Amino acid sequence: MALPQKGTFVHHGPWYAEYLTHVRLVRPSGVCREQSEPLCARIDARVRDGSYRVPVLPEIAAAVLRLSQDPGAHIDRIVALLDREPGIMARLLSLSNSPLFRGNSTFRSGKEAVIRMGLRTVRDLVMQAVVMAKVFDVPRFLPMMKELRAHATGVAFACRSLEVAARRKDDWAFMSGLLHDLGKPTLLALIASDRAVDHVQPGAIDELVSIRHAAVGAVVAERMNLPGPIIRAIARHHSFDPARQDDYLSVLVASGDLLWRAALDGHSESVGAFVGAACTQLLGIDADRLDRLVSQMVEAAPACLAAAA
Repeated sequence: MALPQKGTFVHHGPWYAEYLTHVRLVRPSGVCREQSEPLCARIDARVRDGSYRVPVLPEIAAAVLRLSQDPGAHIDRIVALLDREPGIMARLLSLSNSPLFRGNSTFRSGKEAVIRMGLRTVRDLVMQAVVMAKVFDVPRFLPMMKELRAHATGVAFACRSLEVAARRKDDWAFMSGLLHDLGKPTLLALIASDRAVDHVQPGAIDELVSIRHAAVGAVVAERMNLPGPIIRAIARHHSFDPARQDDYLSVLVASGDLLWRAALDGHSESVGAFVGAACTQLLGIDADRLDRLVSQMVEAAPACLAAAA
């Protein structure tokens, strides 16, 4: 997608207005402030004028997303769409036969996997395949992209597990976990093209990404026309309001982040941080079930990492 020309109007919505407030209130303050402040100013200017690339969902992903919200959608329409995208169909079949989903069955065809797993799960896996290929792709920061892909996939599956354990179905749980750090690859792409990037310390980059990724991610999600609940989860996963019902997904993502970290880390401190966290307590899952979730995620971690590769 071409970048907008200077002076071109770019439509922004309410999350962009919130981003502007965030920019005024939150400034770099770390040890690399001398570098992070001017870098932050340059990156903020480009977000304000819209001169950055917004990930574009391939037609297959956009179509599956639309059909997943249509109660009358027939399974054959989904299969026909996937048959036109053999790469995505192959990835879907591979994921459906992984330990994350298969159980004691083996899916021999994409149609069988779609029928057995259901439209919602198929939608989530299609989005996972697309996001890995189209969103977390900044060549200059390949090691960070690899880590971000693994983290996004792990948190997505952690959110899926938490949703089941909490017995509160939410159609956007997996996708919210998958996309919660959408602002990070966007910021890293902007930083990679910055004129002074070769002279910027890693600490300055880390600080900028840390303080801006949630606000910028919401702006990007808004421009991608993603569903509103997902945008809110992206914006609020570090700053949810426990009193707000519409922050449930943000709470789920914050808990999923801690669950995935505990599964990767395995230390008692990380497990305790997940079990005792305020966000996790808000889900209303008993402590024994939370401990079992950590064990389940430890077992699932290799498959999650493989899915992110």
